[in-house]
Amino acid sequence: MSYISIDSSLFFKSSNQNDPRYGHFFRSGEGQNLKKSLIVIGYGDDEGTQLNGGRLGSKEAPDKIRQYFYKTTPYDTRQQLEKKNNFLFDLGNLKIDGDLKSRHEKAKTTAYHLFKDQNRLLTLGGSHDYAYADGAAFLQAFASKKTKPLIVNFDAHSDCRPTDKGLNSGTPFYRLLSEFGGQFDFIEVGLQKLCNSKTYVDWARSKKAQLFFNDENVKAMSALKKALSKKRPVWVSIDLDAFGSIWAVGTSNNWPFGMTLEQFQPFYNLLLSKDVKGLGLYEVVPILDSSDVTVKLAASLAHSFTESIYDQLG
Repeated sequence: MSYISIDSSLFFKSSNQNDPRYGHFFRSGEGQNLKKSLIVIGYGDDEGTQLNGGRLGSKEAPDKIRQYFYKTTPYDTRQQLEKKNNFLFDLGNLKIDGDLKSRHEKAKTTAYHLFKDQNRLLTLGGSHDYAYADGAAFLQAFASKKTKPLIVNFDAHSDCRPTDKGLNSGTPFYRLLSEFGGQFDFIEVGLQKLCNSKTYVDWARSKKAQLFFNDENVKAMSALKKALSKKRPVWVSIDLDAFGSIWAVGTSNNWPFGMTLEQFQPFYNLLLSKDVKGLGLYEVVPILDSSDVTVKLAASLAHSFTESIYDQLG
């Protein structure tokens, strides 16, 4: 079994019947026929961050994010959930064994089959190298369509480092652009010049990727609106280090001049109004997270995603 079920206590149950929480409606996906549902998956693995010289601890993030996410309140979806709820499942956490490449392959295979069965995925890292597994699964499932799928990454780093020194948290989009070049459109938002080699940025742009630094948000929004002007499948990756330190102090690497929530929200609102097949949240480090601010931000992003897609399930 590649996935280990989470502790059932994480499915928070409110004692107030007038105030149900998402933990009341999610249930274990083990043994379930997972089709046309929202599936939560955890990657409790930060080896990729270690290999890239980042701060460790994101392996503890999946369950910590769940702890807060499953306490959030279904607001727009509550009436639907109380009438019929067969669509919210948690598959658990990837079993961490074998080498990093083999773990990526296991994660990719599972995610691919879930996408093919018309599920939506909410994946919780762990290191950002798992964006390769999630992104590759998404592209394998949707790249054969007439309209190119779109991947959007919010990040301080391009994560387009070559793999000549092995796989790590800086390589996921190099791998995707190398393996699926020309089969998808790719936009990165929130990059910071102090975090990026021009060599790798230029390489990504040579592959037709659209990369925008954090002082180019107007241009980035224009590009995103154009990319979303036609219906197409979308997968969204958010490395929490895209946000400034005040919003996301508990990440593998962060800087003061990252995105503000005010800058980010219009992008996220636009994406959640479209056909988002999956959302990946990565690089939260709970041990560095004063007052759990970063964990709560990740849980908030998960909540907004769930609220936006629930009526598309089933």
